[in-house]
Amino acid sequence: MRYLAIVMPILLAFVTIQAEEKPAAIPAIDVSLKEFPKTKITDYLTVTDEKKLKEAITDKESFEKIKVDFTKEKVIIFAWSGSGMDMLTATGDAKEVTLTHIRGKTKDLRGHTKAFVVAKDAKISMVAK
Repeated sequence: MRYLAIVMPILLAFVTIQAEEKPAAIPAIDVSLKEFPKTKITDYLTVTDEKKLKEAITDKESFEKIKVDFTKEKVIIFAWSGSGMDMLTATGDAKEVTLTHIRGKTKDLRGHTKAFVVAKDAKISMVAK
């Protein structure tokens, strides 16, 4: 009985720590752009309507990958050159989205394009690792 009195609070604390909410991952969509801009990773294109999206995306397949309701959401598109192992991920919710850029370790220079569908009024912030 004494054993249970000691172990139970520890287990409850562990379960509580595990249950803390983590920001939801926002899926990255690989897209092809009509023109590959010479920009930094911190620069992005904000698309708020279907006409602008059609102007930015080159092929039908990339366009069809993006499922967006422009009354509630917007698309942010990133294009940059860097290591072939560069990664860009997004987490967040309707109020705030955090993008994390992880630099690759390889010396090959590659073009990258990623799109994310986020809430229309979401605040965008960037973290580099």
